[in-house]
Amino acid sequence: MATSKLKALWNHPAGPKTIHFWAPTFKWDLSIANIADFQKPPENISYLQ
Repeated sequence: MATSKLKALWNHPAGPKTIHFWAPTFKWDLSIANIADFQKPPENISYLQ
């Protein structure tokens, strides 16, 4: 049962084989990294980010 659900996800038109899956994933990763930087002192954060 789990195998069929994973196979369906893998073969979905907007599944992990397309940019429509990975672009939002990376965008959220950047947002999470920026939130984590709130704990850093300002002099340790790169202004290029």
